[in-house]
Amino acid sequence: NPDAVYSASLEEELRINRHNLERDMIKQPGRYAWWCSLAAEVSNKLKIFEDRLEYLESKLSIQYRGDYKKAYEVKERVRVHPKIVLLKKQIRQWKKAEAILKGAERAFSQRKDILMGLNASARKEKESS
Repeated sequence: NPDAVYSASLEEELRINRHNLERDMIKQPGRYAWWCSLAAEVSNKLKIFEDRLEYLESKLSIQYRGDYKKAYEVKERVRVHPKIVLLKKQIRQWKKAEAILKGAERAFSQRKDILMGLNASARKEKESS
C-alpha cells in the first residue's frame, strides 16, 4: 500500500542473536528484501513529489510572467509561493527517509557478511570439539 505508514526498529532488525544464528541466516534474505522494497517505495514517492514541484514551478512561472516583467521577479515569486515551500519541505523529508533506507540496505549487506563469518566460526568450533 503506497500510503501505508511503516514503523520498525532498524536497530532491532539488524541485531544478531549469536545463540540462534541459523534462524537469523534464514530470515536475512526476507528482511533485506523488505527493507529494499521500502527503499524503492520511498524513492518512488520522492520522485512523485519532485515531479509535482517541477509542474507547479512551471505553472506558476507561466502565471506570473504576465504580472512581472523581469525574470528574477518571476523566479522569486515562484520560490516563495506557499505550495512551493510546502513541497520543498516534503521533498526534504522524503530525501531524509531515502538516505536512511539506503543506509539500511548497506547495513543489511554487512549483516549478511557478519552472519556468514559467525556461522563459519561456529562450524569450526563444533568440528574442533
